[in-house]
Amino acid sequence: MISTTPEIRNEYYVSTETKKIWNVEMDLLETLMGVCEEYNLKCWVLAGTMLGAVRHKGFIPWDDDIDVAL
Repeated sequence: MISTTPEIRNEYYVSTETKKIWNVEMDLLETLMGVCEEYNLKCWVLAGTMLGAVRHKGFIPWDDDIDVAL
């Protein structure tokens, strides 16, 4: 679970509300990945989500979605 404490990340203010959204999205992603695993479907993140994972070690501070491909 991502801490909901507001912070400055890469000179961008990340609010409590944004962090709550990120937590909901992570729960949804975990559920989706479980369904994909159950039905042997390939699922992966891409675009801004992959960039954030590599460059920011998490979400891009100004982004509020998860990009998934099946």
